[in-house]
Amino acid sequence: MTPRTVYLSYVFPPDAAPRAVQVARLVRHSALPDLHVVCATEGAGGERVHTVPWGPLARARRAVRWRTIRSRLLAPDAFRPWAADAARAAAALRPRVLVTFGQPMSDHLAGLRLRRRRADLRWIAHFSDPWSANPFRDEDAVARWTNRRLERAVLERADALVFTSAETVDLVLGGPLERLRHKAHVLPHCYEPGAYRAPAPRAAGAPLVVRHLGAFYGTRTPAALFAALARVGAERPDALADVRVELYGPMERPLDTVPGHDRLPPGLVHWGGVVPHERSLELMADADLLVVLDAPAPLSVFLPSKLVDYVGARRPLLALTPPGAAAALVARAGGWVAAPGDPAACAAALGSALAAARAAGPGPWGAPEVAAELAAPAVAARMDALVRTVGEAA
Repeated sequence: MTPRTVYLSYVFPPDAAPRAVQVARLVRHSALPDLHVVCATEGAGGERVHTVPWGPLARARRAVRWRTIRSRLLAPDAFRPWAADAARAAAALRPRVLVTFGQPMSDHLAGLRLRRRRADLRWIAHFSDPWSANPFRDEDAVARWTNRRLERAVLERADALVFTSAETVDLVLGGPLERLRHKAHVLPHCYEPGAYRAPAPRAAGAPLVVRHLGAFYGTRTPAALFAALARVGAERPDALADVRVELYGPMERPLDTVPGHDRLPPGLVHWGGVVPHERSLELMADADLLVVLDAPAPLSVFLPSKLVDYVGARRPLLALTPPGAAAALVARAGGWVAAPGDPAACAAALGSALAAARAAGPGPWGAPEVAAELAAPAVAARMDALVRTVGEAA
């Protein structure tokens, strides 16, 4: 009989955070007979879902930490006080296999605490993003050192390490940690096949809808897309006549302050605000072209769960992203890719993508084998197989 497994994730539905959605999909399609979830989300339902609220001591520790060291020095994040309560709740379930999901990385500290107390526990640490090597972390030298020390303890003590891209494995387990590479497994994010509605044929005279769904922050802006649109429009004035560009998600700055916006025809680009996850899937399925946008960089290890949802929508894909995990996936799916720091390449890729989107019908687009391997049942089956292998190890 497969032993009891506990998935420990700070977020879980009804929370709609990407990490919550991804863990829920693995749970929904799992064939493990005795799978339990420990989370912090209020209202999380299910006979085997155990909600662990912030206890009085955890709340007091959170308040003290915030007043004294503030966010830049929090290691690994603001959720660390909760990890002790989560570890106790998971321990009470007496699992044979524990799977911890970060972000937040404090979930892994709960696993580390439990592993130190139970030598017989088998532990899988699942990373949706890099930890100490994450380029978006904003911290001083002390916090950086502390995070590296905590991360190394997790990497050393876990029985298996799961990453969402091979590029992340190379980043995290390079140099002196190369000796831990045998623990690493690449398991991508997944999409829910039944969550999309079938797109309707584009009506005569209707605009060609280009959509981006996701947040813009820091150096991650739509500037590369705006530059490509301006260049395409300058070279072929009629190329954008029937195009409507829609951006959905949080934006740190007003749309008209993004570089290049003033070079675009009025009414071409629209911001649709922040939409619920279910609505975002509808918008993906109805789009004529879906766009991935990232900040310029030599390499990107990130495989956004939003991109995997794009693949599930089976609509044409354009990625203005650095070489790396996202670019490779879009290329495999049959889409168009250009580095955001190369304006000419971005314009060429956009022009080709627009032409293909005009020719594409409402039927499924893209390589079917890529879509099949990212579907939630397939990814959950791979996760189940890893849990069984780790659980059966001596």
